[in-house]
Amino acid sequence: MIPRQTRSYVALTQWLCACTFVIATSLLSAAELTPAERGLEVLRTRCFLPPDFDDQILDELWTLWPEPERSQAEAADASERRRLTFSYYGIMPAPADVPGDVPGLGYTRNSNGGWVMNCLSCHGGKVRGQVIPGLPNSHLALQTLTEDVRLIKLKQKKR
Repeated sequence: MIPRQTRSYVALTQWLCACTFVIATSLLSAAELTPAERGLEVLRTRCFLPPDFDDQILDELWTLWPEPERSQAEAADASERRRLTFSYYGIMPAPADVPGDVPGLGYTRNSNGGWVMNCLSCHGGKVRGQVIPGLPNSHLALQTLTEDVRLIKLKQKKR
């Protein structure tokens, strides 16, 4: 028996994918982009969910990590720390050919700078170091990320 919460999540995911297709086909003409490019554009530019966190929260997550990861992040510059954060939680970096303000393959930004999860958080993986939209993300530590974001939000007094 599949738990009710899992069934609800699957239904929501199917609904979001269907909405994405409808929006993608209505936003851009077929002459401009291929269907795959239109779909990726919609995923990268439209927010279907509320934001999970912002840059301030993301930049402080490393303070919750165990040693030696925490010390390594503390000694790193901001760019390296962001790379370490992506690696720690399994957030895929966006391939160079993905347009727009791309914080990570599985996220887009809302108008307030919040990071909004999209389908590619789970459906954007990598093989032999190459990030490929559509592959399963077997590196994603979503529960750890969610719990750590919650703790930093409490510390920063954010909702």
